[in-house]
Amino acid sequence: IWQIVTSLHVGGGDTIIDMAHKFYTLAVDHNFTRGRRTTHVAAACLYIACRQSKKAYLLIDFSDYLKISV
Repeated sequence: IWQIVTSLHVGGGDTIIDMAHKFYTLAVDHNFTRGRRTTHVAAACLYIACRQSKKAYLLIDFSDYLKISV
């Protein structure tokens, strides 16, 4: 999560990282990570954290970084 934040220059620092980490922990607890790549789940959690914090990042920003289809 930290690597994605620094690469995309997401503002919010530790607050956004902590929020995304909580979403990631929730995903692990509900077996959402099973069969999915860690980076994809981490990016999805960071996307949710950005949306919750009203940050101007779109899903396509994360998919471009990961070089995957939306």
